[in-house]
Amino acid sequence: FKKSYVIKAFEADLDCIFNNLLSNSLNALKGVNKDDKRISIVCSVVDDRVEIFFSDNGKGLDIKYIDNPNQIFNIFESSKVDKHGNVIGTGLGLSIVKTIISEYNNSNIEVFEVSNGLGFKISFRGSK
Repeated sequence: FKKSYVIKAFEADLDCIFNNLLSNSLNALKGVNKDDKRISIVCSVVDDRVEIFFSDNGKGLDIKYIDNPNQIFNIFESSKVDKHGNVIGTGLGLSIVKTIISEYNNSNIEVFEVSNGLGFKISFRGSK
């Protein structure tokens, strides 16, 4: 049998979450010379939670975040640099994602590394 759950969320919030994650993944895939570039979004129901696994096989977590991966959620945090090494981008995307998700009861986002890439586990409390 299949379980079905509902996430009570604002469309604009989900739009913002996935637009930021997709934008970051597309940037991470730009500099990668792979024939098989992938972005994966998998959704499942576990107990009373809806879990979304979002991952890509891009360049992965920047080395400066290896000791503290959650630092990527800090406001103004960016590992994007131009060809001269200057930080580019606003560093707002993942901070906004984390803030939106944390405003939903018992919901969170976690960073996990995948082979040759980066992933996120987003967990929302669902209702039947």
